[in-house]
Amino acid sequence: PGTHCTSVSSIAPILAPGRQMVKESDKTYARRDIIPIMKTNAKIMETEYAWAAGFLDGEGHFGIQGSRPLNMTITINAAQITLAPLSRLQALFGGQVIDHQRATDRWRRSWRWYLTGKAAASICPLLLPYLCVKQANAQLLLRFAKTIGRQGIRLTPEILTEREALKAESAELHGHLNNSGGKNGH
Repeated sequence: PGTHCTSVSSIAPILAPGRQMVKESDKTYARRDIIPIMKTNAKIMETEYAWAAGFLDGEGHFGIQGSRPLNMTITINAAQITLAPLSRLQALFGGQVIDHQRATDRWRRSWRWYLTGKAAASICPLLLPYLCVKQANAQLLLRFAKTIGRQGIRLTPEILTEREALKAESAELHGHLNNSGGKNGH
């Protein structure tokens, strides 16, 4: 009562981008996630993408992880003490929801939703029209995605250098370093 948050059950189950379909008895499922698929109209999906962008603008992180250029990957994640919005993101886009922080006498339990690699890059175009604060971060992830090749294909020295530069730009966007090179507290 009094909440404007759509429940996960009202939007789920839907297919995350790029998922393969599997037919099982009279229901169609997304492979691996086993999320039943429902037909949605474009207006509902636009509303969901706008909601997701707003949520991730305030609570999410768009970044590049990995210490070496060869092992770097794209990540989008968000942590919350309330599971419902993270489950809603998972229903929309796939990814994982994990137990992030166990409850203690000082901290409340929290969860983290995350999406990595090409799957994370695939949702950026859906969110970009609605992002305000983190639009540059999402655009940076799309630039990084162009450096992801097929598995087993060697990355050129130019691509490895570009990845290092993009990770530095990502850190700058997040304010991880101030002008003196020290931590900024974010």
